[in-house]
Amino acid sequence: NSIKWLRDKLLNSSHEFQVSPYYDEIFEHTLDFLVTSGGSKIPFGWESVDLPRKKCIFTMTSTIEIDHTGTEMSFSNYTKVGSGSFATVYKAFDKFLNRDIAIKKANANLEEKDIERLANEFTQLSKLDSPYIVDVYSYNADKNWYTMEYMPYNFDKYNEQHNPNEEIRRKIALQILSASEYIDSKKLFHRDLSPNNVLIREYKDGSIVAKLSDFGLVKNPDFQLTNFDTNPKGTFIAPELSSGHISFKQYSIKQEVYALTRLLFFIITGKSDPDDSTPAYLKKAYNTGTHSDPDQRPDNIATVKALFFQ
Repeated sequence: NSIKWLRDKLLNSSHEFQVSPYYDEIFEHTLDFLVTSGGSKIPFGWESVDLPRKKCIFTMTSTIEIDHTGTEMSFSNYTKVGSGSFATVYKAFDKFLNRDIAIKKANANLEEKDIERLANEFTQLSKLDSPYIVDVYSYNADKNWYTMEYMPYNFDKYNEQHNPNEEIRRKIALQILSASEYIDSKKLFHRDLSPNNVLIREYKDGSIVAKLSDFGLVKNPDFQLTNFDTNPKGTFIAPELSSGHISFKQYSIKQEVYALTRLLFFIITGKSDPDDSTPAYLKKAYNTGTHSDPDQRPDNIATVKALFFQ
């Protein structure tokens, strides 16, 4: 209430500010159960609040904006860090931001629809506000690339080099679940959930942050450019897709659940499939989420979370 009162009082002044959409939504929901005296009873099922690192809770609306579109003159120390049939990713030092950033650049000789897909990927990412989805900065339509935050590892590389313990694995899995729940709340499907698209940063205090990346295959009902006849490219592809029993155009929550289940299982155990040493509850989670009959799989992310985190 104090924040809302202060925001209203400072409206149209030199100190006007806004609250980040993530926290603003939390504030609104807490008003349903917070009371001024006698103690507030937290509702059953209330999820813990994430504290995104290096993200502002309050932003001044009267600050001066500096136009920095991200020209090549601003970057130095280019290093190629990854490539695919669609785009190549470089690490570079941004002299304006004074930090390492990543540049995702469309490969040469792409069709126009693929160039538009890159632009759509940037647009989608710029609209998403989750601490567990990679941040993007600027798009260069002339050069067909966009800049985003640099994350040193994907999960495959991090897993191989650090062999994380069970506690860290479960933390990473929960962060990816949070990102998936957020994407689902926006009525989107990632469609390319894989260890390569889970990016990892390890901070000096030992904390680990995982973020989903690569939204080039995101399914948005309002976006018409996706080539639905293309072969699925993700690592964990539901069998009904890989066999051609259903088309990519029919991709639904059932196929997203399949991929998410296999990704979570791999993150938590380091294995692609269960074996004799796999705990019973993880076997059940895996078998339920990857059931050969799509109709028998969970139809929401919350159920998948409950299976893995009882």
